[in-house]
Amino acid sequence: MDDIPLSAVDILQIIDIQLNKSIKELVAGKSTLQNEIISSIIMEFGKVVPENITELPLQEAVKRIGSKKDSLGKHTQSVVQRLFASKLPNVFSLASARAHLKAKYGLGPQRQDAVLLVATTLEPVSRLPDAASGQAWLDSVANVYAKRLGHSFVTTCGKAVKASTKSAAQSANISLPCASWNYLPRTLVLIYVNGARATEDMESTISEQAMTLAHVYKDIGEEFVNRTRPLFSRKKARQYSSFWNWARQDAMRWIYSILAGGDQLDSEATSKRLHMLRNRSSPGLLKMLKGIISTLAYISDQPSQKALRLAVDIYDRCNEALDCDPLYRELSTPLRTPCASLLYMCERPGGLAWEYSESLSSIYFDALTEVASSGITFKGKVALVTGCGKNSIGSGLIEALLSGGAKVIATTSSYNMQSVRFFEETYRQFGARGSELVLVPFNQASVEDVKRLVDYIYSDSAIDSSSELTVRILLTNILRMLGEIKAAKVKYMHLITPTLVVLPHSPNQGLMGDDESWSGYISITGGDIGWTRSTSMTSGTVSTYAGMEKAGWRTFSREEMAFNITWLYFAQPWWSWHTNAPSLHSGIRVEISAEQSRLRAVLSGISSDIRAEQQVDIKSFRYKELTSPLANFTSDMPCAKSYEQLEHLRHLEGMVNLDKVVVVTGFGEVSSYGNAALRWEMEAYGEFSIEGCIELAWIMGLIKHFSGDHPATGEHYIGWVDTKTLEPVRDRDVKAIYEPYILEHTGIRVIEPELCENGAAAKKPFVRELQIDHDLEPFVTTAEEASQFKLENSDRVDIWANPDGTWSVKMLKGAVLLVAKAMKFDRTVVAQLPAGWDPERFGIPGDIIERVDPVALVRSGITDPYRIYEYLHVSEVGHSIGSLGVLKWRWMDKPVNNESLIESSINNIGPLKPVVAACATSLTIQSGKARMMLAGAANSYEQETSYDASRETEYGRFPGEICRPCTATRAGFTEGYGAGIAVLMSASAAIEMGAPVYGVVALSTTATDKSTTNLTAPGQGMLSARSPFLDINSDVCACVDNYPILKIWLWSPWVHLGRSQTKDILHTWGNEFYKNNPLISPLRGALAVWGLGPDDIGLASFHGTSTVLNDQNESDVYCKLMQKLGRTPGFPVPPALFMLNGVLQSMNSSIVPGNRNADNIDNDLAQYDYLVYPSQSYKVPIIKAAMLTSFGMSQSGAGALIIHPDYLFATLSRDELEAYRHTFVHVKTSPPYTPDQESQVYLDPHSRARYNPLSGSYQF
Repeated sequence: MDDIPLSAVDILQIIDIQLNKSIKELVAGKSTLQNEIISSIIMEFGKVVPENITELPLQEAVKRIGSKKDSLGKHTQSVVQRLFASKLPNVFSLASARAHLKAKYGLGPQRQDAVLLVATTLEPVSRLPDAASGQAWLDSVANVYAKRLGHSFVTTCGKAVKASTKSAAQSANISLPCASWNYLPRTLVLIYVNGARATEDMESTISEQAMTLAHVYKDIGEEFVNRTRPLFSRKKARQYSSFWNWARQDAMRWIYSILAGGDQLDSEATSKRLHMLRNRSSPGLLKMLKGIISTLAYISDQPSQKALRLAVDIYDRCNEALDCDPLYRELSTPLRTPCASLLYMCERPGGLAWEYSESLSSIYFDALTEVASSGITFKGKVALVTGCGKNSIGSGLIEALLSGGAKVIATTSSYNMQSVRFFEETYRQFGARGSELVLVPFNQASVEDVKRLVDYIYSDSAIDSSSELTVRILLTNILRMLGEIKAAKVKYMHLITPTLVVLPHSPNQGLMGDDESWSGYISITGGDIGWTRSTSMTSGTVSTYAGMEKAGWRTFSREEMAFNITWLYFAQPWWSWHTNAPSLHSGIRVEISAEQSRLRAVLSGISSDIRAEQQVDIKSFRYKELTSPLANFTSDMPCAKSYEQLEHLRHLEGMVNLDKVVVVTGFGEVSSYGNAALRWEMEAYGEFSIEGCIELAWIMGLIKHFSGDHPATGEHYIGWVDTKTLEPVRDRDVKAIYEPYILEHTGIRVIEPELCENGAAAKKPFVRELQIDHDLEPFVTTAEEASQFKLENSDRVDIWANPDGTWSVKMLKGAVLLVAKAMKFDRTVVAQLPAGWDPERFGIPGDIIERVDPVALVRSGITDPYRIYEYLHVSEVGHSIGSLGVLKWRWMDKPVNNESLIESSINNIGPLKPVVAACATSLTIQSGKARMMLAGAANSYEQETSYDASRETEYGRFPGEICRPCTATRAGFTEGYGAGIAVLMSASAAIEMGAPVYGVVALSTTATDKSTTNLTAPGQGMLSARSPFLDINSDVCACVDNYPILKIWLWSPWVHLGRSQTKDILHTWGNEFYKNNPLISPLRGALAVWGLGPDDIGLASFHGTSTVLNDQNESDVYCKLMQKLGRTPGFPVPPALFMLNGVLQSMNSSIVPGNRNADNIDNDLAQYDYLVYPSQSYKVPIIKAAMLTSFGMSQSGAGALIIHPDYLFATLSRDELEAYRHTFVHVKTSPPYTPDQESQVYLDPHSRARYNPLSGSYQF
């Protein structure tokens, strides 16, 4: 059989599958399996794999990849090796198998590869015992391969050998070793000589290349070489096109800011914002505005009416513009009064010198007038803009083009997080309907980058022959770029419309030559840039521009200059002159410099006189701070409103059984930003406060508190000092000094070695099963362990007792060992604890840290756990907290935390629950088995499950944005360290103890969707929480009907029975009236208990796994739930991406935090008009109710409904509420000392107050 190369189809179709189906169809929605297949294909075939291979039929994928392959790739090699290591005897190696196929069937290396591929699908059930069975198995595989090809193998048979020939062969075999022994030295010498020659040739080549490189560096300089390095990469291109979501976000933020009492915008800002919303009009936006209008129409307070008028205005403008093209208009008010300025147009009649053109200038100014009044659209246009950094004129051009509906390809030479965030925000503000922004890294000084960029634009950007390409080019390679554009237009047949090139000239009259033979492909327009203020290049020359304005000359803002350039987009060569008086500019700079020198001389003279007269240092003339403000640490505790403030909720008074209401009275976490408060700062505000930086710097061991005589100054010092140098650090300086380090070593980032179990983040550990082919040396162990080795390995191990009482173990031939190995692994990204985080810093003893799980550390949120028993019996306190890492360590026979299952409980008498978090925990309280429960869990990073997300950096993604739920480029979840805990109580217990109430757990439920073999596929089991409309008034009537009977019980000697009956009635018609009723859904019923409806859900806390299928599934589930519940169509719920702690913090602060990694929302999510996906935080009046969901693996989901604590306090009577507020906040009416003690306390600096348990207060 001929030895032919493998084809791609041989590798992709090892099993019998249909080639007309795509990978996506074959995996049937199993995202994990799909990702694994794609990873394997990329490993096997490399860069030739098309990006959309999951969508292509296998036949088409094979054509794209290529048909021939000389040998097995990386993936198939590893699969074959794994097969031989795990299922075949060690004496029958891969080399033995190839030799057998060659000898018996005459197969060449490539045919052998094909047989081995088939072998991976027919592996034995268990390891084969010997070589003979291995050969027999391989023969069966070869026959299967031949049958698939329609052939049959004929084994080769040897002929009979004569006795004389056999004798000669035996003699030759005897003499061969002697001949080999004599020949070996000569062979070694020859190998050495050849190797030395090869090494000499290599050294000569390296030396020659080094000399050439040194010459290049010496001749043109190292800086030139470094600045011309290519940056462009197709993979790193970022696309922004989700204008529809940013329009919804902008409208919601604006309307809710009015509802929350925010300031009204000025007329210019209002006009700009309305115009941009008009440009982004869409049916989804109109539906959302209609829903908001319908909910505000029945609210009569002043903020609601102002918000209603704004919503109606936005709706009217957007409705008018729905079928119109987006328009660019410059609506800024000029910053100075109109004045005469030299702005005119030039032309080149007959290719001669540039001349002033009165007609063109008239056309130009008419065009500017039209743009200012009516606007201009760039719909269908494609623009390449270079030199467009922050605060540049180029960025102003991008804003104009995007607001006009163009597709803009922007380049940046600074491809970092700050630069990327700037372009993201630019699109959010100015991206109109149909516009798109593409950001690519690009170095215009690199010839290679110029070629790649132009080829990318014309080959990948869907530019058709009717589109125009507007190109703005700066710096050097301009001629080369124009040449590449011309060549690309010829190559891709874009020959109808010339590409327009706008060349901004500087005020020093930079010129552009003739367009030569390019006239059919390129049209050149030039503009002399005027004196432009407020750009990154001119920010330091404010006084110069002020002088020019004073002299009557015109300067421009960045927006005005971009507006002037915008109307240069015509087809013929033009030159616009916006520059005024270059000589005047130089003169003003000279005058300003002379004035500054004069003032410095006067100040120096005065300082010298005073120094001579009063011996005062000149530094006294500088501003000297006499005080250094300290950080103001606060605790965001929830505030219980007064009875009068809750008047609008009076209908809830006395309507629930507080014993059956579950509330959250505390929460804490150990997370990638340290704790819950610090994580909330970053989540809600995007930065740390001064107080947050101080706390994190202390947590990370960067600073410590010092009190005493400072060793450097000898003076008494109280405050923060640097941990390493002991230098004093002022509160206000901590942020400036330590924040860069804090940001680098907190949050999601590349894993740091000290957090790895083996201390090496660059290694990913594995084990390989290996069968030994000879006896090993014995080793010594205990009798118990020796018997365990014998039990597992049976007759493949010998054990015996030694005279000293130990036992020896000898592994025999055929025994199987697990041998450790490691893979190079350098791009692991994990949400880690802050670097330097040490539990001992929180006061937890080291011996406890060594013995218990990290989950126990979150208990530090309770100052003294035993104070709980002042209010609750020990049997009424339970917990539901889990541990981690136990099973793995037990399997590896390493020490296990012996107390990992008991250390998290302050009480071993009350109810204990499996680790099921809030759902079963709430049920325990509602059933009366406990009045307080601790619920929580911990998570730890494991290298074994972290590999698949490591390729994100190849696509230009930074560690902090690896997890980006609901975006178009989301690529999977990110693991993280941490632990979280919540303190749950019955409402009656919380009120009795005076505990803060952060939220009411109105509903907690779980659902399993279906039977499945796909661990991570999303499901919609949470839809079981939907339902019909309910009215709390019917429950009020039912309770009132029973009250006359209760009054008799309450005034009788059996008062305790009356109270019990009252609670039962409230329980029946209040808390749980909807339970066990199949006609009432749990979610609708839980809302109705508190007098709420579906429109009152103000926040949806997404699980947000950042996987393609789950994020879409979760959005779909929420929208179906809202629709079934009867929520006003189009009235959106903003989803946030955090857990229960974040929901409670959001309720307490009335802030909806945005997902700051939401750079471009997936357009497939635009259909879910009940949702808005915010990227920025915004304030709302109140979050009445919030939904929390977790769509877990194996088709398991969980959900919870959290109610604002105001609704709980509204159920209390005036006396009950005032008693609770007094318990919660003790208002001091007198000092802790008596009038007789006052003077003594003031005079004695050592006097201190002490707690008096009899009076329950602090006294002197």
